[in-house]
Amino acid sequence: MRRHELSDEEWKRIEPLLPAERGRKSRPAKLSNRTFMNAVFYLAKTGAPWRDLPERFGPWKTVHAKFSRWNARKVFDRILALFAQDADNESSMADSSYVRAHCSSPLRDRTVELRHRTVTGRWRRHSQIPKS
Repeated sequence: MRRHELSDEEWKRIEPLLPAERGRKSRPAKLSNRTFMNAVFYLAKTGAPWRDLPERFGPWKTVHAKFSRWNARKVFDRILALFAQDADNESSMADSSYVRAHCSSPLRDRTVELRHRTVTGRWRRHSQIPKS
């Protein structure tokens, strides 16, 4: 397995979500689904443009055409929904180990005027908000 490519475990998880490989009767498809998915993940992870896709993934135009077809059929939405089920959301948590107050922060002064957004989208000072 090369860098940026799917492992066998990852492939087994997403393979049932993918459309069948197309091809003519006498000729198999130009690009297997696994090779195509490895190309898509390579592009996503490296940020390379389509034209800089390595030759081991096949012609970049073929990969791009298949990507466009699958994107229109919402295949990637199903794959992302599968990945989202396993998300632990640890990266979206913020605590004091991530967020630090600067020494010039307003917390040093206890007369902080907090601002809140109202339903209409306007900002109000904390002192203007009615207490309930």
